[in-house]
Amino acid sequence: MLGELGVRTFGDLRSPPAEALPAGRGWRLVVTVSDLSRRRLVRLPWDLPEYGLDPDEFPVARAVRASAAIPFFFQPVRQATPRGTATWVDGGLLSNFPVGLFDRTDRLEPRWPTFGVRLSRPPEVPPVLHPVRGPVALGLSALDALLTDQDSAYVGEPCTTVRTVVVPTTGVSVIDFDLSRAQADELWRSGQQSARTFLTRWDLAAYLRDCRTNGLLPARH
Repeated sequence: MLGELGVRTFGDLRSPPAEALPAGRGWRLVVTVSDLSRRRLVRLPWDLPEYGLDPDEFPVARAVRASAAIPFFFQPVRQATPRGTATWVDGGLLSNFPVGLFDRTDRLEPRWPTFGVRLSRPPEVPPVLHPVRGPVALGLSALDALLTDQDSAYVGEPCTTVRTVVVPTTGVSVIDFDLSRAQADELWRSGQQSARTFLTRWDLAAYLRDCRTNGLLPARH
């Protein structure tokens, strides 16, 4: 489907030179994967030279396929490289809300805001303990927690919260693959309402004043 749109490799997604992006980041797309063989988060295509691979020759579809490879549910992507075989799975294992990747780092004011959309289950009040019995249930619960609550401390930072559209998932888990029509419709309505609420309170001037200092975000940015 990407090929029909003229996109096959990251070379087809090169940003115009006028974008003035940092060296090694001149593409209009970046996706994240967890490299189990190196035990680290990898940003594609940015980090491909570390594997001895040419970013402009790497298939976009393969990168996206790796970024969605939830362990136990989808086969990992085994990527042959001049330095050995890498094993890539869903980037959400290590960071499932990397909105900071898109921030400017050249001390210039951003030309537009970057918003994040986070699908999240609201905390249960009072907290509910869900029984976990057996090794399979333990593995699935651990995986669900990783994919759902990763980066929770980072997401709670004020300058991240203010630009994040939080969409309540109404009890649906990231590994619920057999949604009913009613559940899908409820998720759709939740997303619409969350976006409307967010846009009514968004204040770009306040964000630039409170969260940007010479083009750099405070804290971890």
